[in-house]
Amino acid sequence: MTEPLNLGFDFDGVIGDTHGLMQEAASYFLGVDRPISHFASTAAVFATFSNEAAWFLYRTSHESHHWGVDRLKPIKNSLHYLRLLEQDGHNLSIITKRHSEVSVYAARTWLKRQGSNIKIYNVPRGETKVAWAKYLRLDFFVDDELGNLIDLDPHVPNLVHFKTKHVLDHGLACARMIDNWESLYLAMATLPWPRIS
Repeated sequence: MTEPLNLGFDFDGVIGDTHGLMQEAASYFLGVDRPISHFASTAAVFATFSNEAAWFLYRTSHESHHWGVDRLKPIKNSLHYLRLLEQDGHNLSIITKRHSEVSVYAARTWLKRQGSNIKIYNVPRGETKVAWAKYLRLDFFVDDELGNLIDLDPHVPNLVHFKTKHVLDHGLACARMIDNWESLYLAMATLPWPRIS
């Protein structure tokens, strides 16, 4: 990669392992042990638990300082490769659909503790990531939620559906599926990609 690119990333499930954290919180608070696939997306959590329990798990893992900052673990190698991308001179941004400013603050606090100052942009409830992607003129975006990638398809030329191996499902025609940060970093070295049809 010779010139700096504008690279965008989702936070939950791509950088921070909030899916694993919700699984841990469900076991701790609700006494429920479920496979990680039941926590792999917002839709999966709401399909698995009552509305009240799902919101409790969401707030605990995203807004609670003890859980959402102190206990949150990074997705394997995410912080290492984000640092390398910054060292390579790229412009990094995070676009997230967290439901409150409290949860965005928790993500910012967690990132700062990890030594990162990547700017986080929050999408208001009911809206898509498209406006921020256009504003940031993204060349590339990584998300673990299929719906977000479908929305971004006509606006961001290079999309990645990031799924760790334990929650892989079917990919999209508009996005490459990648399951780890090393492969993601290596794939970025070949940008821009030919359009997938």
